[in-house]
Amino acid sequence: CNAAISACRNSFNWEKASELLNVMSWSRCVVDRISVNSAISACEVAGAWENALFLFSVAAQIIVEVNAITFNAAISACAKGGGWQKSLQLLRLMAYEMIEVAATTFNSAITACQKSGRWKTALEHFVMMTE
Repeated sequence: CNAAISACRNSFNWEKASELLNVMSWSRCVVDRISVNSAISACEVAGAWENALFLFSVAAQIIVEVNAITFNAAISACAKGGGWQKSLQLLRLMAYEMIEVAATTFNSAITACQKSGRWKTALEHFVMMTE
């Protein structure tokens, strides 16, 4: 099942990836972090950041513990779609959950700010990253 979701990601078909995740949640397939991360990544590569955030929020409902990869995929999706506020919320949530924030995660959040013309916010987060 996870391979099918990954194939959807590789073909930029986030709708089918989301649908497969939904089917998996009520079928005999096991939904795990790989399933959720792949579906979020499918949304990311297709520029469907709002759907990536929806899948991120659904992860807890289907009892999947999110990890740094999950956060990174969601934040990167926000960066590609200009969802700078959501990317910063996820960054704060990541710190609150005590999940290590990698440089790539900061970069994605900074990129989201930059794409939205929020250069001061981007600079503030760059300074936080270097501290």
